[in-house]
Order: sequence, then C-alpha cells, then structure tokens
Amino acid sequence: MKATILMCAHQQYANCDRDYVSALQEELDNLKNNLSEREKVLQLLGCGKAEEKTFFTGGKLVTFQNARTECANAGGQLATPDTAVQNKALQDIVNLYKKGAWIGVIAEWSKNRFVYLNRQPVRYTNWNKGEPNNEHNVEECVEMYTTGTWNDKQCNVERLVVCEF
Repeated sequence: MKATILMCAHQQYANCDRDYVSALQEELDNLKNNLSEREKVLQLLGCGKAEEKTFFTGGKLVTFQNARTECANAGGQLATPDTAVQNKALQDIVNLYKKGAWIGVIAEWSKNRFVYLNRQPVRYTNWNKGEPNNEHNVEECVEMYTTGTWNDKQCNVERLVVCEF
C-alpha cells in the first residue's frame, strides 16, 4: 500500500489506479469500524459523546478545584453541558457511577447569576426544584445529580470528575 501511495503521489490524480482508490476506501471503512467499536468500549468506562463534545471520567471523586485541575492536566476542561442533549450524555455517565458530578458552572452571587468557567453567562440550565438556593451563603459551585438536575453546592466537597474534550 505504501509503495502505491508513493507512486500515485508522483503521478497525476487522474492516472491513479482505481484499485488504489478502492483500497483507500476499504482502509477508511475499516478505520471507521474500529473507531466505532472502541467508542462502545469507552461508553462502558464512563465516556459519552454529545454534539461536538466528548465527556470522560475515570470515576475519581475530588473537590471542585481539583476536578478543574485534573481536567486541565488531561488537556480538557470540566464538563459543561450547554444543551439538553449534552446534559443527557453527562447524566448517563453520572448514572453509571451513581455519584453526583461537578459541572463547569459557578456562581457570581454579586451579580446574582451563574456563569461558565470562562465567565460567560450560562445559556442552558437544568436546576433541581428549589435550586439554586445558596444554602448558608456558601454554595459557589454546581453539581449534577443522577437525575440530571443541577444543585449549587459548596466547592470543598468531593464529587465525580467528568472532563470534556
């Protein structure tokens, strides 16, 4: 195959052999099938895709700040669902581990709003009934329950780390 690629690269495209193009298409189909199979395995391990986002967890429980750090060290960021479809994909992972998870939303109580980690206003929410409530004036972070609904929470408790890539 490599020799054919090199030979073809030095010729006009129109002169490339149909067998070569066919072989490339077959190789592409094989790669797509392999990727599909690997995605199924990753779902069992706590991985999900929704729209342009991929969510992944290793099942570890940490504080909010440590969750942010772990995701950044992995080359991603804390999971931030900004559509119902993404929220559902994240909920599926949370349900797999039966643990609440941190999401990349924080309170700006001085402005009476919630923002993403980049300080942009939140466009999508899925608050649990009665939330957010800033109980005891210490709830700055946001967790997702296994129901997929959100709760404002103290940042120093441990929740599931789910990163977004």
